Amino acid sequence: MKSAINALDQWWGSRSETEQALLQQELNRQLQELSPAAPPLGQLSARPLLLSPDQWHPLQRGLAQRHRLLNLILSDLYGGQQLLHQGLLPAAELLSSPLFLLPCHRLLQSNKPWLSLFSVELCAASDGRYFVRQHHSSPAGLGRVVQHRLAMNQLQLPGKQLPKRLHLAQFFRDLKQLLHHGENHQAQGGLLCAGKADPFYAELNFLAGYLDLPLLQSADLMFKEGALHLKTVTGLKPLHALLCALPDADRDALELNHTGLGPAGLLQSIRQQQLQMINPPGASLVQHPLLQVFLPQLCRHLLGEELLLPTLPCYWGGQHELQSRLEPGCRLYQISSHLLLHWSGLDTAAQQVWREQLQLQNADFVLFQPQPGTEGDAPLSLQLFSLDQQGHISVLPGALAQQQGQADSPLYLDVWFAGQSADQQSLWRPGRQHVRLNRSSGVLPSRIADHLFWLGRYNERLNLMSRVLRQLIQMAVLEQSLAAADSRALLQFCLFANGATALTAHKQAANWLQHGLAQLCSPTAPGSLPKALSAVLYNTMSVREYISEDSWYVLEQLQRQSWSAETQWQPAALVRQLDQLLLLQTAIYGMNNETMTRTPGLNFLQAGQHLERALQMSHLLQSCFCQPQSISASLQEALLRLSDTQVTYRRRYGSELHPLAVLDLLLLDDSTPRSVCFGVNQLEGLLSLLPSNDGQNSHSLALLQQLKSLFGLEADVLLTAEQQASPGLKSMLFELQQLLRQLSEQITHSYFSHAEPSWRWQQW
Repeated sequence: MKSAINALDQWWGSRSETEQALLQQELNRQLQELSPAAPPLGQLSARPLLLSPDQWHPLQRGLAQRHRLLNLILSDLYGGQQLLHQGLLPAAELLSSPLFLLPCHRLLQSNKPWLSLFSVELCAASDGRYFVRQHHSSPAGLGRVVQHRLAMNQLQLPGKQLPKRLHLAQFFRDLKQLLHHGENHQAQGGLLCAGKADPFYAELNFLAGYLDLPLLQSADLMFKEGALHLKTVTGLKPLHALLCALPDADRDALELNHTGLGPAGLLQSIRQQQLQMINPPGASLVQHPLLQVFLPQLCRHLLGEELLLPTLPCYWGGQHELQSRLEPGCRLYQISSHLLLHWSGLDTAAQQVWREQLQLQNADFVLFQPQPGTEGDAPLSLQLFSLDQQGHISVLPGALAQQQGQADSPLYLDVWFAGQSADQQSLWRPGRQHVRLNRSSGVLPSRIADHLFWLGRYNERLNLMSRVLRQLIQMAVLEQSLAAADSRALLQFCLFANGATALTAHKQAANWLQHGLAQLCSPTAPGSLPKALSAVLYNTMSVREYISEDSWYVLEQLQRQSWSAETQWQPAALVRQLDQLLLLQTAIYGMNNETMTRTPGLNFLQAGQHLERALQMSHLLQSCFCQPQSISASLQEALLRLSDTQVTYRRRYGSELHPLAVLDLLLLDDSTPRSVCFGVNQLEGLLSLLPSNDGQNSHSLALLQQLKSLFGLEADVLLTAEQQASPGLKSMLFELQQLLRQLSEQITHSYFSHAEPSWRWQQW
């Protein structure tokens, strides 16, 4: 097998610098396509790392042995605790550690593994040996291994010249079986994370999609009748299995950490055997350095064999004096605070403080010394993963390899283990049974539907605000022909459309218009255009797994939009920026319409869009028509321009402006896309497509009927003889806005909140 490694080295060495650079560029592009919504966390090298069977098999056996051993240790520590009674582990230091979770004692049945998914971080010595640096119970890193391999598979590498390698697919099939297995076919699995603030969010999102799991947050879950349920737009679905990326102490907001990110009731669901969890809370105890200190003797005691995979030299202060062992490159761990210190990273004063701590509380520390040959300018580390399936340990034939060139720019390598795989490269495989055709949209969590609904609303709000602001600048500043009353009407609409309550400058001031425009462009002012843009981006990032790759390319451009709050602004430059903003928004509208499957997710997005359009257009008409004086011709023309209805109006009425005709076109015409009536009709069709279990949308449809009844008013009675708003128009616009807001609240209550009319205490 050395010949295969040599062949890979020779092939890579025979590539010119230009060829290597082109391969690297192509690899970066493939990674960007796999995860377009997230910047890479490091550079993946186009040159893979190949390990021979002589290197791979000892790692495989050693990791499987550690996995079995740590499962036995966790079962004992959270069960009978015989290892503590027999003095094989120090009880005081282990039980007082933040990693030991007392509420998890006897959480699982004796036949259930505490550690289904396990990984170790290895460091390589110069002589080719590997030493265990740390244990992990989190899935972090697993998604990146898949991303790296899929990206490498797309490179145009000469397959005949390169050695055969083991594939990863079977490992993930086994993991999928753990998460999807169950007698209850209505039960649901999921991957729980902290949300978009999680630094591994993009990776976890990719892993969830690869495993056919929804990516969940605690807001997606509800504890009811002794079990966790997933809140979906079709009601509560029982949660059967869960893979969790939250810290153990944050997984249950009731029993573990009330300020944590996890849902209340998670531990109780596990106790009542309603939830199968991959690595339940408490499994992170495997990270405790004391276990690594005592692991060799525990291996002899529990398995009757020597530990195959060595650990870096480590010493506990309860057995050894640690001060004399301090040296550059060592790591010092304080048990009581769960704090890991890199000795070389401390200055002289800090080192002296910790020496004094060692002198006072030597038993509260564990010291890790570097193995000779494991430290250098670019040390190599590997993260290996293993899976326990009812006692059978399988090891992922791939790894996350990192070569630390610079602290802020790690270099990753795709690790190939030489060998011949019997399974296919892809997780996709030919079906062996007759397929039952399925056009269902799958599970749509209520939180996702909520974000999609408000994404539609904020996107439309931003669009109309941008159109009105652009028209205001063009007419009031560039042409200097808009009356003060008309400019106030447009400015007032823009300010109040996104929730602003007042103008910072009094409207009687000479420069009130410039103050208002500066407020609209300020990134910090309430109700400003940048605030609306931030809301669009926030809701988009919250549903990134539902947005197509092409849409993300447009969103990247939208994120680069910057705004200035300076009062001495440049009108022409601002108009060009608004033109660019509207162009990008239109592109996103088109991308979503062309790429998103016609599912409830798209229906919620479009419902939010049309509801907001009808609401804001009625508000705009109220600002323009319900003034003390008659609406001016310039303001009528502005309304036609910002609603893109000039062509339609000219075909119907020529070039003469009639306030009633403008009002009819934007309020009552059911064929004009930006009219209020058109939006209400679209809402009726969209809401009829939403799930209606237990009459969820019956109240919403009833509100729609009330809305539609308002349009039975004759157009002639909307304006008085003086071309001013009649009491009927004012009443109609007010009722329209009230009913549309009630409709939004009803949709939230029916599909997003899952609040019950009354609560009763759960009896455990």
